[in-house]
Order: sequence, then C-alpha cells, then structure tokens
Amino acid sequence: MRVAPSSERNSITVNYDGLMDNRIRTVVLTAGTLGSRRHINLPGVHVNLPALTEKDLADVALGVELGVDSVALSFARKKEDLEELRQVLQKSGSTAQVVAKIESQSAVREIDDMIAAADVILIARGDLGIECPMEELPIIQRRIVKRCLRLGKPVVVGRSDDRAPRRMTATMANQIHDSSTRCFKSLFARAFSRLRSL
Repeated sequence: MRVAPSSERNSITVNYDGLMDNRIRTVVLTAGTLGSRRHINLPGVHVNLPALTEKDLADVALGVELGVDSVALSFARKKEDLEELRQVLQKSGSTAQVVAKIESQSAVREIDDMIAAADVILIARGDLGIECPMEELPIIQRRIVKRCLRLGKPVVVGRSDDRAPRRMTATMANQIHDSSTRCFKSLFARAFSRLRSL
C-alpha cells in the first residue's frame, strides 16, 4: 500500500517495497528515530495476531488483583476479541467493564457488534486517524458517538494531543456536534500509563 508522508509528530511513514530474506523492505518517507516498544499501523491490512498477548494477560491479572473497574482492549478488531477479554476477566472473578478501543478500520466495519459486546467504547483518534483518511475521521467519530448514545452505551472520545493534525481536524469538526459521555484527557492517559508500567 502506498501512502503519502505523515504530518503527525513522532510518526515515521514508510511504504512497503518488497520482501527480502524473510524481512520487509521499506522506503522511508518521513525520517525519524524508531525506538523500542513502538507499534506499527498497517491501514487496511488484516494482521493475524492474538487479541490478548501473554503480556496483556499478565497486565489483566495484575489489574484484577488490584481491583480495577475497567480494562481497555487496544486494537480490538471484532466482538470475539472483546468476548475473549470478558471470559478472562470472568474466570478471574472480576466484574471489570470491558472497554473497546476503536483504533482500526476493521473495528469501524464491525462497530455495531463491537458496541454490543463492550461495556464502553473508546474512540482512539490518534491511531484511527492513521488507519482512516483524515477527512473521514470526524464523520466516523460522530457516527460512532451517535450510535452509542442511541443505544445508551457509554462512549469516550480520546483527546491525547489535539495539536496533531488528524486529531485536531476531528476535534474542530465535532466540537459542537459531539455529545460523548466522557472525554479522555492526556493527564489521565499519562497517569494510567505510569500505573501500567509499575
């Protein structure tokens, strides 16, 4: 898939250029330093990875031990991913809510099932804005919020860094129209990240 260079801060854009000795060769479009523990967005590509990794399961076990109220599943792609998390929580004796982080095109395509399977929907505009065309992000966001509100499902709109062009576009377009039930501010996101890393 060929894409235009990203204007996102701290984002490196590459285009696939072929497979060579079991390694992927790319052409770098925006220079930068790639650190460890970073993730890769592959817009429109089905990635055959488990919904819950061993680390995720360890994090969930710690969360259950600490008595967390909710657990968010990053890059949930389909309702079965959420059902798997719910089963893990139930087997551990936890009543924590399952939060579906909507961050991919596949999650948007399956949004009705995702809304039905989750206790809370979190629209993660940063990754979703990379996965979907920027001009469609405000429309997708508004559609998800309206569906959740119609069904009485709590919905959170991620607002980690509105200076990034993709998220700023959605913020400006939806500032008046959105009626999301919660707003996830960067302060809470950073505090939660620190707790997870303990």
